[in-house]
This record gives sequence, structure tokens and C-alpha cells, in this order.
Amino acid sequence: MNQSYPQWQQPSQQQHLPQAQDFPQPAVCQPQQYPVQNYLAPTYQVVYQQTHYPQTLPTNGFAIAGLVLGLLGAVTPILLALPFVLGMLALLFGGIGLDRANKALASGKGMAVAGVVLGIVEALGSILLAALL
Repeated sequence: MNQSYPQWQQPSQQQHLPQAQDFPQPAVCQPQQYPVQNYLAPTYQVVYQQTHYPQTLPTNGFAIAGLVLGLLGAVTPILLALPFVLGMLALLFGGIGLDRANKALASGKGMAVAGVVLGIVEALGSILLAALL
């Protein structure tokens, strides 16, 4: 790692250093006068772009009805055939709502599936309970 670097040497007295007199002096110039012209400012046309937002689907009323009927049938005590009727209605409305959601006519596919599942469980539960009694 021992490398020899050139040593700095002090300039000798005989060396001539450049002085200000050795350089040419800049010429003194007068600024040139340009004629004044009347330029019009550029005009800009403002273009407004309309923002397009994606349209949302309308609410699926059949899916909501199927879910509500399925929940009502689940909490209704076993009186007569009310859970069976509510389950069948939940299955009907949930099926219609699921069909509309699959055709992209309305939103609420999850509610429709929940209404169908609750309707099937309530209808089968009511049939099994009636068979056991």
C-alpha cells in the first residue's frame, strides 16, 4: 500500500505568475436598442372534460325481500306452518333476486344467496319437524 505520490513543491521566485495586465481588457459595449413591437399575448382555449363515473346498479328489491323473509322464518316460533310458508317465499324471492343479480340488472347477489339458503333450510326443517311429530 505504499504508493509514492508527487510531492508539492513551493514555486520558486523566478517563476512568473500571470498578472491582470497580461490579459486583454474587455471592450466596453453599449446595449443595442431594439424596436418595440406590440405583440399580442397568446390565447389559450380552456377545454373542460367531463368525468365519467361508473354507473351503479339499482338496489335488488327481490334479494332484500328474500333475505328479510328468510330471517323472519328463522326467528318465528314453530306455529302452524308459518316458517314453511316464509321459507318458501324466501326461496322464491331470493331466486328471483339471484337471477336479476346474475344478469347484472341489479346488485345484491349476496343477499339473494342468503335468502335462498335460509328458505331451503326453513322449508326442509319444517318438513322434517312435521314428519317427526
